[in-house]
Amino acid sequence: MSIRNDIVVRDMSNSILKNAWAGGLDLAQVSKIDLNGDNKEDLFIFDRADNSISTFLYSGNANSFEYSYAPEYIDSFPDTLQSWVLLVDYNNDGYKDIWTGTDDSRIRVYKNTMGQTGKLGFSLAVNKILSKYFPTLTLELYSSRIDVPGIIDVDNDGDLDFLTWDVLGGIIEFHKNVAVDSGWGLDTLPFLMQSSCFGHFHEGGTSCQAFLNDAPCGAGQINPNDIDDFRLKYEQADILGTRAHSGSTILALDLNADQKKDLIIGDVSCNDVYALNNAGTMQIADFDTAYLHFPQYDTPVNIPIFVATFYADINGDGKRDLIAAPNVTGGNENQTGVWYYKNTNTDASPVFNFQQEAFLQDQMIELGGNSTPTLFDFNHDGLMDMVIGNYGVYDSGAATPKTTLFLYQNMGTASKPEFKLVNPDMAGLGLNPNFALLEYVTPTMGDLDGDGDMDMLFGERFGKIYHYENTAPSGSNAVFTYVTDNYQGIDVGDHSAPHLYDLDGDLDLDLLVGNKSGLIKYFENQGTAQSANFVLMDDTLGGINIDNYPGQTFSDGYAKPFVIDYDQDSIDELLVGTQMGQVFIYEDLTSNPNVNFTYVGDLFDWDFGGFSAPCGAIIENNTQPTYIVGNARGGVNMLGETPLLGIQNGPKVASNQIKLFPNPANERVLVEYNRQTGKGRPEAFLSNLLGQVLMHSDFQGNTAAFELKDLQPGIYLVTVKDDGQVLTDKLIVH
Repeated sequence: MSIRNDIVVRDMSNSILKNAWAGGLDLAQVSKIDLNGDNKEDLFIFDRADNSISTFLYSGNANSFEYSYAPEYIDSFPDTLQSWVLLVDYNNDGYKDIWTGTDDSRIRVYKNTMGQTGKLGFSLAVNKILSKYFPTLTLELYSSRIDVPGIIDVDNDGDLDFLTWDVLGGIIEFHKNVAVDSGWGLDTLPFLMQSSCFGHFHEGGTSCQAFLNDAPCGAGQINPNDIDDFRLKYEQADILGTRAHSGSTILALDLNADQKKDLIIGDVSCNDVYALNNAGTMQIADFDTAYLHFPQYDTPVNIPIFVATFYADINGDGKRDLIAAPNVTGGNENQTGVWYYKNTNTDASPVFNFQQEAFLQDQMIELGGNSTPTLFDFNHDGLMDMVIGNYGVYDSGAATPKTTLFLYQNMGTASKPEFKLVNPDMAGLGLNPNFALLEYVTPTMGDLDGDGDMDMLFGERFGKIYHYENTAPSGSNAVFTYVTDNYQGIDVGDHSAPHLYDLDGDLDLDLLVGNKSGLIKYFENQGTAQSANFVLMDDTLGGINIDNYPGQTFSDGYAKPFVIDYDQDSIDELLVGTQMGQVFIYEDLTSNPNVNFTYVGDLFDWDFGGFSAPCGAIIENNTQPTYIVGNARGGVNMLGETPLLGIQNGPKVASNQIKLFPNPANERVLVEYNRQTGKGRPEAFLSNLLGQVLMHSDFQGNTAAFELKDLQPGIYLVTVKDDGQVLTDKLIVH
């Protein structure tokens, strides 16, 4: 499996983040399912922020339980899930099935095939569920893609029914499953609308409350004379899409052991939820009491904004607990918004006691939204450290999220890296009142002034580039000092994503900048390694256009470039993060504006969810890079080193053909190459761990040399290229 979770990460209190590399959570929808066939239910989370999936294996007991990130099960789920996802067993075979929404607000169901195959998997059972709204009117069952519906056996007759808000919102429809009544098998999913106003109530719009037994709901029974009104409503819904519906969530459960289904409701304009008591019957609900600010007997839910709730046995004690989480992006609590309430009573009559916010999020690298990592040696110890920018972390006292740069210092060794969060606001962005509206920070590191240390550029929402110079003394921890927020007048439109890299091979850093339109602009350094002067040479580098709307007059790509020798053949490839969540790989890089790069595949053939932001470097005691990719949810994934889609490693020279001496060195190093075959002239290159070439040397006979006096202490790579053959070895400079 390419996704890794084995490198230790600690928070500022020195606690280990158990699921550090799990990718973060934002709009989490929580279900339980047995992932590995051990008859213990594990955790499945669908995140509607970017339609991503996370899977966690359960271990422990009710008093001490843990969930371990298990990405190897993600591919077992369909890659078409969207809008909302609930795992509920519809055919009573003991295996949880998938119910999910669609972009056009319909319902799709996938059957769990583990019972037949012994391995987790799903097959499409129903592409679009139909319901008989009237005896003469059958329609596709409508469930707004922005809502969360209720899927439960409402009338206790043995099959699953469906509760959904009507197309205009505010009133719940009860669609009864008539499989049992009709004598059909549970594998069928026939529905009819039993009630057009379930529970005789309607929502209060923006007032975050319910109106009980009040117009326009009435008794809620079906009137055949209403058929024309229904046709009109649904015709309008097809035209307007979901715009006619503001958004609400439903959790149906029995709160008081009377076998009648009560409700917990969240609304798009509210930070809390309310509960409704069902005083009717199992067939005809009648809500007589609304409990605002639920659970009013404990710590009420208070999560900005539009809350959804989920009913699942989190701690494994046989009693279902309550999870609350935000259900919409923009203004939501994006770092600590998943709340866990333990059921301290019985499963038949639950009592929910607040346990914690940031459930699972507190065990991850979780930085709010749109995380953008990069790697560099912060303290000149030869180990790669990690800096992560972001869209921002929710701040209740501000109009926009708080955007900072998070510094994770590598406290480990060359053979065993270990990261620790040492500064949640490196460079002080969050302290600068002039940066109150700063969002979507995307950093890149490189030596822009030839003093041997890494300076910083970062992009932001409005397309410009910020410049921070590293003003620390030689060999000291980096100190980034603000220079300008309009670096060299560069403006790429929206969402600039810069990357420093020597594209034209003249041994100074050029600048590649991705943008919202899905393009990468190439700025050639026409200055020097000591004084960069970036000049726009190509608006569409490599012919790349990450277009999420093909055929339209606009694009929405959010291209994020990063160059690295992906296949270890000493020829660099371009990685491009995308809004869709993949990381595209391109070969045949050149600064020639008339040549298109060659697309060769996706990074590890993995979907990172949305707004992927790749980086990579050698962080362990080998010459293979590790990749770290940010995403829309504010977390990061770490990946291993398996080549993809036929991209092959280049031929390697035997290890006894190259020698570095002295090694370690501090002034000069000689590279001795014992050439055995080859027709061309060998060349030697010295680069940092980011893969940036710092020096070039030709061989005189069997020997090349590098002068090291201007290099900072640390670990470097020496590479010899000769007639398609390649050898790389590490050099320690002290």
